Amino acid sequence: MSLTPSQDYKKNLITNDAEAIGDMQKEIDDIAEQNRHIRAAQGVRASHVESSTDSLRSAQTDLQALLSRYEDADAVEVYSDIVKQEGAFKAALQVTGRISRISILDYL
Repeated sequence: MSLTPSQDYKKNLITNDAEAIGDMQKEIDDIAEQNRHIRAAQGVRASHVESSTDSLRSAQTDLQALLSRYEDADAVEVYSDIVKQEGAFKAALQVTGRISRISILDYL
């Protein structure tokens, strides 16, 4: 019947079984190395989660600012801007119409 690893290690230390102690030390080193690899992988994952969280927070802040800009738009100011653009467009159409009616015969 096998004891727990710590009890086996203690027994081997008491009996001064150098070969068994060396074998157990190698097992402990292997387990510690596996543990370091697992912790490193978890650290990378945690870093990715933190980076993604920061990106999402930034995007949320940007979207809230954009939404606020649209919600806070002054209806009178927006209407005034549309009327100005309409006037500029009509003026451009009138100039284009006048230019297209000019012919070479108008200069003779």
